[in-house]
Amino acid sequence: MQLAFNNWSDEVGFRDEARNQEFASLVTEKETLQRWRLTDEHLTLSQPLLPMEISSPRWKPINTEWADLLPNFKGVVRSLDKHVWLDELTRMCEQRFSSTYRSDMGVRKFYETKAANRKEHAREIRRLVEAELINDWKNGVRSMHEIGLILAALLAGLEDRLKGVDEKIVRSRESEMNAAEKVAGNNAEYAKIARLGR
Repeated sequence: MQLAFNNWSDEVGFRDEARNQEFASLVTEKETLQRWRLTDEHLTLSQPLLPMEISSPRWKPINTEWADLLPNFKGVVRSLDKHVWLDELTRMCEQRFSSTYRSDMGVRKFYETKAANRKEHAREIRRLVEAELINDWKNGVRSMHEIGLILAALLAGLEDRLKGVDEKIVRSRESEMNAAEKVAGNNAEYAKIARLGR
């Protein structure tokens, strides 16, 4: 009864029925998602997912990668003629994006390669979830019934997240268009300033 329900009562010992519990909050907690590598950062491969990726010193979160890289690029372009600063910075960023990002692949090739390895990523996530839940069951922390409830809550939570992906894609595309407009405006402003400077 402990293995099945893990429902202890001081009067009768382990009871032959489940406790009333909910696990939706457990499977959406940041710590749980981090342990199981199910955060948005892991699923977008900003954070590494596979053990080999975790051990790679070149793997940094996307925002950290660019935040570390841009000051170096700016330092390089400032040593050049002022009239070519923006063009050279743009060229360096585009080169990083298209050919030297993560293992000298570029962003597009990196994600194409990783898309082909989706099964390995899914297996790793499944391994982490199974290992934790089976270990909890073996150690008497959770019952088999509770593990079933956790898995059902996890599946429901993942389905809810999946439903929201299309909306996130639309928002990301809008942000991309807004950023492109800002870049075009900055380029036009820079061209005016460069002419005035000359």
